[in-house]
Amino acid sequence: MSHLVSVGWLYENRADKRMVVLDASLAHPQKSGTHCIPESRFFDLENTFSDKLSDLPNTMVAKDTFTIGTRKLGISTSSVIVVYDNKGIYSSPRVWWMFRSMGHQNVFVLDGGLPEWKRKGFAVSDKHSNPEFEGDFVPTPVEGMFCNGLAVLSAMSSSIIVDVRSRERFAGLVEETREGLRKGHIPSSVNLPFEHFIVDGKLRAMAQIRSLFGAEEHDSLIFSCGSGVTACIGALAAAEAGFKNVAVYDGSWSEWGKDSEDFPIA
Repeated sequence: MSHLVSVGWLYENRADKRMVVLDASLAHPQKSGTHCIPESRFFDLENTFSDKLSDLPNTMVAKDTFTIGTRKLGISTSSVIVVYDNKGIYSSPRVWWMFRSMGHQNVFVLDGGLPEWKRKGFAVSDKHSNPEFEGDFVPTPVEGMFCNGLAVLSAMSSSIIVDVRSRERFAGLVEETREGLRKGHIPSSVNLPFEHFIVDGKLRAMAQIRSLFGAEEHDSLIFSCGSGVTACIGALAAAEAGFKNVAVYDGSWSEWGKDSEDFPIA
């Protein structure tokens, strides 16, 4: 089963009472002057759904926090969730991965996101929808979908670590975007910039994705990026290509790149 739905499918099924459409754009559309899909609800990835007790950006929130936040969005265990963002495919896979890590299977990424929706001529809105009722979502966390630096360190010889940052950052040719981080990459990791998985804002075909990885379906893959957001684009591509043993390094280079003797760099 695909983890993607088309904008045409969403348009045809938009009246389904189980459907919850989430806008996972990093910049709030109403504050940045952009539009949103009608009846969609804003999933505040940077604030409500990022661990504010962590010194790392965008890290996964605790189960209880996720439960409270999603219920306020009117999400229930029976909900069919479609996630999109205003770049095409950028931050929406992160939210898809979060729901999957909480045991919710009926969650999909809108292929092409808001730009594709607009290209097809579908109506847009100036404001998000608010749920009429609180949801009853009950998470069942799945172990191993997110991992930390120590887990990556122990898996370096047994897993393929895929860094989706740019080639320049991977090679340490440019300064990191966050202050205080070293340049370089995790030893033994491979570089596949996340843009390689996308064509015109939509995910590449399955056969093309498989050729990019050059790995077997039984191989263990760990995806890393700058802060754990675009790593989920790689996780989405891997899942779509049939890989089963996939994890996202939640802290990514924001953790590994710190001046620490625990994490070696190349």
